[in-house]
Amino acid sequence: MTRQHFAKYQRDELIFAEGSEGDEFFIVVTGRVGLSKSVDGRQELVHQVGPGELFGEIAVISSTPRSASACALEPDTSVIAVDKGRFLYLISQHPGFAVLVMETVSRWLRKKVDDPKITSSTAQLNDRMQRTPACTVVPLEDRVWQLRTKSRSCNSYLFRGRRKTILVDAGLNAGFDALKGCLNSIEVSPDAIDTIILTHEHFDHIGAVPRFTGCRVVAAHRLTAHKIASGDDYAILRGSFGEVAADFGIEMILDEGAVIDSGDHRLRVFHTPGHTSGSISLLEERRGLLITGDLVLAGGHLGGVFGSGNISDTIYSLDTLGALRARLHLPGHGPLSTEPARDIERALVTCRQLLSDTRTIFETLSGQEGINKIILSLRDINR
Repeated sequence: MTRQHFAKYQRDELIFAEGSEGDEFFIVVTGRVGLSKSVDGRQELVHQVGPGELFGEIAVISSTPRSASACALEPDTSVIAVDKGRFLYLISQHPGFAVLVMETVSRWLRKKVDDPKITSSTAQLNDRMQRTPACTVVPLEDRVWQLRTKSRSCNSYLFRGRRKTILVDAGLNAGFDALKGCLNSIEVSPDAIDTIILTHEHFDHIGAVPRFTGCRVVAAHRLTAHKIASGDDYAILRGSFGEVAADFGIEMILDEGAVIDSGDHRLRVFHTPGHTSGSISLLEERRGLLITGDLVLAGGHLGGVFGSGNISDTIYSLDTLGALRARLHLPGHGPLSTEPARDIERALVTCRQLLSDTRTIFETLSGQEGINKIILSLRDINR
C-alpha cells in the first residue's frame, strides 16, 4: 500500500477488519463509512463517519490491532489513506489537526458523536459574529482608518497618502463585500489601492487579495512570500476557512527596516516571528501607530502560535516591539489599544509563564516517547 492514496469502496465492502494490524488512518472524501465491533458473533454498528471526518487513527497512535472493522455504507465511498509517518507529521506541525484527532478520539470513547448538547466551535463563532455590524470604520488619524468586518476576516488598515493608498491585510474573500462597503463609505475605491501589505500568510489575512483588481503591488516578508508561492495551504490554513485558493503573487519583498511611504505616512517594517515565521509588524513613525498582525492583540492577548511559529520567537519579537515606544496598538483582530507598552508587557508575562508551565508539563509527562515516534516517522516520510 502506498504512503498516501485515494481508494473507492462499494456498499458493504470492507476497508479493514477488527483485530488487523494498522499503520495508516483514513479520511472520508465521499459517502459514509461504518465502524462496527463483533458482539456475540455478529457485527454491531457503533459509529459512522462522513466527508471530512477521519477514522482508523487509534491503531496508528497506539500501534495496536484495529479495535473495530470499517466498511462502506454507501456506493462509491471514497477515502484517502495516510501512513503513520505523515500522520505524526500532521500532529507535530498543525494544531488544528491535533485538536481534530483529540475530538475524534474523545467522541469515539464517549459515543456522543451526535449529542445535540454539543455546539461546534464554528457555530459558536458564527453566532458571535452575527451580533456585530457588517463593517465598522474606525478613524485613527488624518487619513488613517481601521476597517473591521464581522466575518472571520482580520482587521484591515488603510493609509491614504498623497502618493500612495496603502492597505494592510486584505482579509477573507467572504469578507470582501463588507470591506468594500467600508472603503466606499470613506470614498476609497478598492481599485484605488496602490499597495497591499500582508502581515503574514494566514488565509484570513490574504484571501481577498485577488479581488483588488487595480494596479496594486502586494508586499510581504520573504518567508510569507515563499509559502504563498509554494501553495503551502498547510501553512496558510486555507482549509480552516473553507475558501478556494487565492491565486496571486508577492511583487515586493519586505525585509527588516524597509519603509513604505505613502507621501504622508512612513511604515517601517519589523520582522516579528512567533505567530508564524514570516510575520511582520509595522510602525508608522510620524504618529507612533504600531500594527502587530496576530503577534499580540489588545489587552496583551496572544494571537496564537501556529505552524512555523514558536513561543521563544514571540518573546524575541515582543521585546523588539516594546523598545519602539508606540502610541497606539493596532492588532490583526479586535479593538485597538491606547496602551501598547502595557499590552506588550502583559503578553511577555504570558509567554514566559507558558514556557515555564510547559517545561513542567514535559518534565512530568516525559515527552521522550512522543518525540521519538516523530523522529522514527521521518524514515517513513523519506522512503
